Amino acid sequence: GAGCLAGSYRRGITRWLSLGTRSYLSSDTQLAGGDVSLVLAPFGELSLASAITTGRQGTGWRYRAEARRIARDWSLAVSLERSSPDFEEPGTLRYQAPVTRELQMTAGLDLGTAGSLGLSYTDLVRADGTQARVASANYNVALGPLGYASLFALATDDSRRSDVIAGLGITIPLGRRASGYAQADNRGVRAEARLAPPTDRGLGYRLAIERGPIDREQGELLLRDESGDYVVQASRTDGRLAGRFLANGGLVLTGGQLRLRRRVGEAIALVSVPGQANVRIYSENRLVARTDSDGTAVIPGLIPYVNNHLSISAEDLPMNVTLDRTAMTVVPRERGAAAARFDTRQARPATIIILMPDGTPLMPGTRVTSGDSESAYFSGYDSEVFVPDLTGLDRLSAQTPSGACSVRPVIATTDTLPVLGPYRCTLSRETRHAL
Repeated sequence: GAGCLAGSYRRGITRWLSLGTRSYLSSDTQLAGGDVSLVLAPFGELSLASAITTGRQGTGWRYRAEARRIARDWSLAVSLERSSPDFEEPGTLRYQAPVTRELQMTAGLDLGTAGSLGLSYTDLVRADGTQARVASANYNVALGPLGYASLFALATDDSRRSDVIAGLGITIPLGRRASGYAQADNRGVRAEARLAPPTDRGLGYRLAIERGPIDREQGELLLRDESGDYVVQASRTDGRLAGRFLANGGLVLTGGQLRLRRRVGEAIALVSVPGQANVRIYSENRLVARTDSDGTAVIPGLIPYVNNHLSISAEDLPMNVTLDRTAMTVVPRERGAAAARFDTRQARPATIIILMPDGTPLMPGTRVTSGDSESAYFSGYDSEVFVPDLTGLDRLSAQTPSGACSVRPVIATTDTLPVLGPYRCTLSRETRHAL
């Protein structure tokens, strides 16, 4: 159809008042509207909205009023929407008469360990005079380690027919990511088993069977990796076979590179551990991704404008690589990206064997320092001294019962964790003179 331009703007004026506006413009439909939300403590929230359109059907109007209260143990919401027959909601198709009145009511009650109860009612009136009413009720209760059960009932009444569906559903956990579900109602039975894929990468599946007015078998296999989610589906409905392949992902341009990544939600972070592949990344202590061959990963699903805590696993780094930090807090904007760079340093750890001037081992716990540095190490058994980084190391000094002595280790090796020595510690000139 025709191209369009749409926009909305909403702003909190005070702690209890918010105002919003929206508009839509195309060659065949134009819309302008606004809304106001009031927090009326301690009663709840009141919202009022209206809009007017002009288009092929003429000029139309709509208004909506809603009141709701959400408390710790209960909730209640009531809304009424009225529209003229000529009102055109942009982006919808007129395959039936438009709704001119819509009344909705919902209520919820938390019963603690006894479960929770939910009720809803919707009443629709269309421009041609037809009416439809839908009422539902559900009760959910936990069954301890067995899962939880749900009793439900749904009643519908429109101009053509009335119907009632009532039944019981049971969900059973089968592991950290697996679950089973069984449902029986007055129309038939249904069973399902599913394994959710890992948050970072891996496989998931879903198997379902249904018997009733429609006989159906379904199977689904999902592959998740850094580039997106890929799904293969197959089904048989009343003997007819069907199949489908789905791919879901996103393109992210950040750091000067265009990357194929999982679907971008509200906000993302570009995590970089330069040169380090397959490093685990956690968001709020949940494993969400691993770095690629370049040492980068895009983390979706962050919450905009608040602190998001990211961390990496230092265990995934080689022994000769050190980090200044393993955790970071980022605050991305809405649908924006935050950069989280974990800088690494190439270290050269080694074990150096240092002996006393007379060739005997150093006493365990002897303090050893590196040149003029304040860094101190301590000898272990067999005169072994572990030095985390040989870079810039020229001389080691030890405090022995005979006095201060030093040694200059020869660092001519490329081994990852070499053992150097043994070296005899040479007493300082002052110590030798005193002796």
